[in-house]
Amino acid sequence: MKRTRIMYDDDDAALAQVVRETLERGGYEVVVNTDTEAALWRFSRGPGGCDRAILDHVMPPMQGIELAKVAPP
Repeated sequence: MKRTRIMYDDDDAALAQVVRETLERGGYEVVVNTDTEAALWRFSRGPGGCDRAILDHVMPPMQGIELAKVAPP
């Protein structure tokens, strides 16, 4: 059975690592981005890139809500 893949974006690398470890213990496959360029690249891969996304609201240079608006459906 395929594990749910979550993309987690946060410019705080230490926090991103804690969240990654926590979600992986919960059985999720986690992809972490610490910059919006990497997140945009993953979003451009379409539905195969991730099943769910958790986005940092205040992540320079693009806020999480702006990033979500450019993500494919």
